[in-house]
Amino acid sequence: MRKVTITDIAKELGCSPSTVSRALRNKEKVSAETHAAVTKLAKKYGYRPNPNATGLVNNKTKLLGVLVQHLEHRYFVKILEGILATGQKYGYQIITCISHGSYDQEKQLLSQLYNQCVDGVLASHSHETKKFSHFQDIIDADIPMVFFDRFIEEIDTQCVISDDFDEAKRAVEYLISKGRKKIAHLMGPEHLSVSYYRYLGYREALKEAGLPQEKDLVYIMQDEHGKDIANKEQFLQKIQELDAIITFNDTSAFEVYKLVRQMGRSIPEDVAVIGFSDDPIAQYLTPQLTTVRQPAFEIGQRAAEILINKIEGGEEEEIFPATQKSETASTIVLKNDLIIREST
Repeated sequence: MRKVTITDIAKELGCSPSTVSRALRNKEKVSAETHAAVTKLAKKYGYRPNPNATGLVNNKTKLLGVLVQHLEHRYFVKILEGILATGQKYGYQIITCISHGSYDQEKQLLSQLYNQCVDGVLASHSHETKKFSHFQDIIDADIPMVFFDRFIEEIDTQCVISDDFDEAKRAVEYLISKGRKKIAHLMGPEHLSVSYYRYLGYREALKEAGLPQEKDLVYIMQDEHGKDIANKEQFLQKIQELDAIITFNDTSAFEVYKLVRQMGRSIPEDVAVIGFSDDPIAQYLTPQLTTVRQPAFEIGQRAAEILINKIEGGEEEEIFPATQKSETASTIVLKNDLIIREST
């Protein structure tokens, strides 16, 4: 059985395909009788509109491109779930592209999304990316774009992130309240905005508490897993002096657990550890990991709402009543929660 078309319905009813099209789209200049006849026959034959043809008529494909560097962490999976749920709610299909942390692959994937005529793009750039002209090319082609999780100062578009500064600061303040004074920070890749703001929050908490901001208490990861730490041997020796470590994310906290034990120290008796993102791994580590829970689903949901708002009505029109007018600002910052567990 072949798929029923508008032309088939038009032939059976003795009218033009354009009349059937208008009736199916509830357009004016179609009588109530014709509308009823068209919808009845369409239902009888199980007619489904061709989304590509509809896109050509409306100059829209109802496709959103999502660019993410990986889905290894539950955090990014939950963001994608928020995007998918919002897209489905408003009739958009999602094309998900994974760059695997590669700058070159990221550029190639963006080009593919452009060629697939997506209506808009949601993006979180890879940790390799330090040049951003490929994102600007998409915006210059009049394709709306919204960043999530991490933002790019060089690109003038909206972004949805969590409050990395405030929550890192609060996490360090909690450690200080528990009597920890020699607190190290395992920082993410330097050029990432999330790394920078977590570092600033860490530093501000030490400053307000009157604790020294020692350079040899900050160690930078070259990856996002904690396995490639700059000056790792120095970090191992420093563990002997530390009484707390706040890490870039939960997977790097897992590596810290191994290193702390390798140096013959225990958690939390000798060294307290705090992670970031509340990955499921946090509850299954021994001891269970204290971590910062980020509103991942809401980040994806809000980013998709903002993008669809741009596509459907422009920034000034409120397609989503729940989206406050203040959120037309460049960066939307959502609050995190500090989840206290056994590691502190």
